[in-house]
Amino acid sequence: MRILKKLMPTATADDVELIRSTWEIWARPDQLPPEPLKPIWLVLGGRGAGKTRTGAEWVKGMALGHPPFTDLPTERIALVGETQAQVRDVMIEGVSGLLSIHNRWERPIWQPSLRRLQCAMARQEPKRDMRGGAMMRWELRSVPPEEVEACKALLQAWQEPGAFWGAASALVNRLRGEELFNIPSLAFVQEAWTLGRFATLFGAESVRLGSDRFPDGFVRKGGRVIEVEVTEAIMPDRRRGLEFLPGTPQVEEDPFEEWTRRLDALPAVLTKTVQKKADKTYSGRPTLVVYLNISAFDYREAEMIAAIEAVLSQFAGRFGGLHVLWQERLFSSSPAYPTGEAAKGL
Repeated sequence: MRILKKLMPTATADDVELIRSTWEIWARPDQLPPEPLKPIWLVLGGRGAGKTRTGAEWVKGMALGHPPFTDLPTERIALVGETQAQVRDVMIEGVSGLLSIHNRWERPIWQPSLRRLQCAMARQEPKRDMRGGAMMRWELRSVPPEEVEACKALLQAWQEPGAFWGAASALVNRLRGEELFNIPSLAFVQEAWTLGRFATLFGAESVRLGSDRFPDGFVRKGGRVIEVEVTEAIMPDRRRGLEFLPGTPQVEEDPFEEWTRRLDALPAVLTKTVQKKADKTYSGRPTLVVYLNISAFDYREAEMIAAIEAVLSQFAGRFGGLHVLWQERLFSSSPAYPTGEAAKGL
């Protein structure tokens, strides 16, 4: 409890939610699984003793692979009650039921008509500072896996930038946000989208996606084949994977103060993103493309362009080429493509 007293004054909303839902902090010793772990254990107590909460936390721990309940997620768990209504009203939808004890980023999907509670993600290890909650694993459902693989194979073949970007955009539009940003095997979709946009604005003759190893892709221009690494620069407090989880409040307003906060942070965010790539050891000197996903329409545009150009100048010699995609424009340190002229008029 002393640690909690130190954490709470500076805790974020996500920190507070994670602390409140961490059962090992609040549970009585008799509400945790006995050691050593056994396949069967009995919880015997009167009304209000916490039996429902104990059982719900045990099911949650087994489903998500939380120690001390288990080390690996359990795929199928039967919820058994005297009647179906009791299972629904007490064990699932009740005050201490399964829907109420999960964090919003790991909450299961309740399908009453199918009598099924689907846990579509499994926690592996919590982040060290607890911000952003837990790592997640999602099942791909919106697009058949074989179609995803076919699209990936198509993107790995040389084609003109418009067709390439169109194929990548079509796949992005078919996938659900929670899938696109939470399933590691779909990382290539985001890379292909950025690569296609870059190739179009760069005036490349053709483009293709790389393999699962370095580099992320290739563009062909003026008879040269250029190796390309792509990355995204976003606000450090954004969690793309969490933004699409069921129950996560959606942003309806974007106040002017937020524009200022984002643009104040832009130079440092871009510098940190490029520096991280510059610190890596590559087999060659790839071209780096940074998708700068921080916008505020045209507010303080000249100031932000100057900040982007300063970063390009700072790191110009660290890569074969350095480009920043920002607000439908391409800024570049490459002499072959003047800074900021890529997409004027788009």
